[in-house]
This record gives sequence, C-alpha cells and structure tokens, in this order.
Amino acid sequence: MMQWRQSGSAWIGGSSDHQPEWVVGWLHGLGATGAEFKPVIEALSYQWQASVEWHVLQAPDRPVTLHGGRVMPAWYDLYGLSENATQDVVGIQAAAQNLQSWCQAQLDRGLQSRQIILIGFSQGGALALYTALTMPMTLGAVVGLSTYLPLTDQLSQAVVTQSAPICLMHGDQDPLIPSSAATATHTHLTQLAQGAVDLFWYPMGHTVCPEQIDRLIQWLRALSPREV
Repeated sequence: MMQWRQSGSAWIGGSSDHQPEWVVGWLHGLGATGAEFKPVIEALSYQWQASVEWHVLQAPDRPVTLHGGRVMPAWYDLYGLSENATQDVVGIQAAAQNLQSWCQAQLDRGLQSRQIILIGFSQGGALALYTALTMPMTLGAVVGLSTYLPLTDQLSQAVVTQSAPICLMHGDQDPLIPSSAATATHTHLTQLAQGAVDLFWYPMGHTVCPEQIDRLIQWLRALSPREV
C-alpha cells in the first residue's frame, strides 16, 4: 500500500527519494477530488515499478456556470460542453500559470523538466494539455484521459515548442466529451506539438477502465527521462 502525505491541497505518494526518476502531477476532473484517483495511481505505481513521486493536485472550489453556479472543485469555469461553447479564457490561463508554477517548483528542487509528467482526467486533462503547449519547458510526457484541448484558436505552431510525447485515451461511448472532440484534439495536437501523439480508444463512457490502465502502464514504461 502506497504511503501518502498531504502538502497544502495536494496529496503526495510514492518514491521517498529526494530526486526520483519521475514526478507526476495528476489532475482530476470537474467536481471531483484528487483523492478519488488514489486507487488508480497505486495500481499504476505497483506495475510501473519505477522511482515515481505522485503529486495528486486539487482544484480550488469555485462556482461553475454549467451547473447553475454551484460551488465545486474546478480548475476553471465551464459554460457548456458543445464545441462552440464560450470558454473561460482568463480562468484557463490563470490555472495554466499555477500549473507551470508547480512544474517550476520541481525544477527548483533539482529535477529536470523531462522528469515531469502531467496526467489529467477530463477538465484536468484539458488543463494539462493546454499548459504543456504554452509553457517554456519540455516535459517528459503528457497524458490526457477523456479530455479535449481548450483555446485552440490561441495556439499555433509558432508559439508551441513542446516536444514531449502525448498520450490520449478516450471512451467511444463518452456522453460528456464525444468522440469527435477527442478526434479533433488529436488532430490539433498532431499539428501543433513536436513530439509523438498517440490516441487509444476504449468501449466505455466518461470513466477509466482496467484495459486503459494496462495500456497506460506499457506506455509509461517505454519512457525514459534521459531520452524523451
């Protein structure tokens, strides 16, 4: 059983090494808590068998327009789920800056940017993808689970220098973020990012399944902080 400790609003578990091989920032979805993903992370950690320090980050509570202004954990406000819905530009950019600050904190402790991996589910995945594409450092990898790329109209090949490998995983029965959004995200990322972009499909809704975790373990095992 992985030992967890709380640091501010985040839970930290895994390697006790001062400089582990990997540091993973895990971002939950809208209305959830990071702690809900602890069982998934423990399964990943057990089978990955690398020196990994997991930071399960927690979004602040805020009113969410999509849910009638109800206060819940959210990385930024959400106005709608349709392709043409208004997006919270200011909120997304502010959240991305906060996530960049977390990445910088890992560098300040002596780690290299290529040792940092961002993994996010749904809204957390959207933030992970957007942050990776707009930050001035190359990460080790980015994983987006059941998610989409926000603010695509602000991104261009001229401003994106991210070369980290990107893994997208999506359910072909997802009622919240449809398959068309996942396909569009894959297309945008393939055009913008300088690294490989993989997309894997699973017969599921807006969730995580065991087959997906098995594939993610294989994908993570293929990474090397000295080569990516």
